[in-house]
Amino acid sequence: MRKPPTDVLLDVASLDHDGHGVAQYNNRSVKVKAALPGEAVTARILRKRRGQLLSEALEISSPNASRRRPPCVHFPRCGGCALQHMG
Repeated sequence: MRKPPTDVLLDVASLDHDGHGVAQYNNRSVKVKAALPGEAVTARILRKRRGQLLSEALEISSPNASRRRPPCVHFPRCGGCALQHMG
């Protein structure tokens, strides 16, 4: 039986080469989809891959000043443009 998803509060410190936010949780690196550096987010941990945790942002409690509304209605589902939410 799979464990239920875990929701955690994270402080995003940087971006990775794919445009995902990077935070630390329990001394492990966590990639956060659609998060920007400097943001405090509540994220759901989805899975572990190659020693890293992958998550998605559920709520952004402290947004980055550079955050903007993405111009494409398909962001972030299609995955073609990783940083449309950054102005």
